[in-house]
Amino acid sequence: MAIKTIKSIKKAQKIHIRSQRFVRDSVFKILFSEKSNVERLYTEISGEKPENRTILTLTLNEKSLSTNLRNDLGFIVRDGQESTLFLVEAQSTWCPNMALRMNEYLIATYRQYLAGNDQKQKITGQNIITLPPPVFYIISTCGKKNQNEMHFSDMFSHQSKSNFNFTVFILEDENSSTISGQYIGFCRIYKKLAAAQKNGVECFEKVFEECKKKGYLVSFLNEHKNELEGYMMEEIEDRMAFEKFMQRSNKKAVEEAKPGIIAEAKPGIIAEAKPGIIAEAKPGIIEEAKPGIFNDAKKELFECIMLYKKGVIEKSEAAKRLGYSLSQIDMMLN
Repeated sequence: MAIKTIKSIKKAQKIHIRSQRFVRDSVFKILFSEKSNVERLYTEISGEKPENRTILTLTLNEKSLSTNLRNDLGFIVRDGQESTLFLVEAQSTWCPNMALRMNEYLIATYRQYLAGNDQKQKITGQNIITLPPPVFYIISTCGKKNQNEMHFSDMFSHQSKSNFNFTVFILEDENSSTISGQYIGFCRIYKKLAAAQKNGVECFEKVFEECKKKGYLVSFLNEHKNELEGYMMEEIEDRMAFEKFMQRSNKKAVEEAKPGIIAEAKPGIIAEAKPGIIAEAKPGIIEEAKPGIFNDAKKELFECIMLYKKGVIEKSEAAKRLGYSLSQIDMMLN
């Protein structure tokens, strides 16, 4: 397989993996942009009510321009003169190195905290800096690991006398009575049902009905129905475009590996090919393709433009696939 083809596939795979977390990430961000839900989460993980306490949200799924790090949720709880920093990370795939990542998020968050502090404390100053002690949590929406916590010291190459250590607590149970448990339940239902859907409205309806049965985020889903339908449709379109791209890339790889192999294909083989693959076949074998397989011109146009916008293919490649000039591509984008 040509190096250029391999690079295109790897780039497309990275974009696809990110796009398939879009709905779950969006729900998390919208859910915890509401202060009442942050207060509810604090009560659930600390066992204390936020009465007489001030909760200040520091981060909410936002990437730092200076560090390129993004923590899903960070908030400070102030109780009189005492403050505690809570860092919460939502995980859709299991990562045993989360303790190290949490340490990176902590440093980035402390820098943000100091930058916004009225006292303008400097690390290189003569006075000791006061920082809120951290507490770390993971909301795990992947399959259950039956692991309640992980420790930073577990990553050390050998047992050490070093006292540098902290614990990351893991929430992984579905529970209709907790905000984290409802989010976990929603994510697992969505992951299970969305893969077979081809329409955002139908996808939302199926997910909503299942969540309604179990009492997961029912009022939240009702309130944000329209925007979630749009998010789901966008994720579905990304998935379908990726599948089409992989089909074409696999066919191209075969042609590059064995020149002329298509010309020698036995009669009838091409007729069984999946839709979208035949578009690049050599002249002379199209006659055996299944009827109606080429009635997808609009879809092909949409997919090429989407892949170009996401940076998977160059503008010249999109123009070549569609049979358009570069100026025509520019006109479609404007």
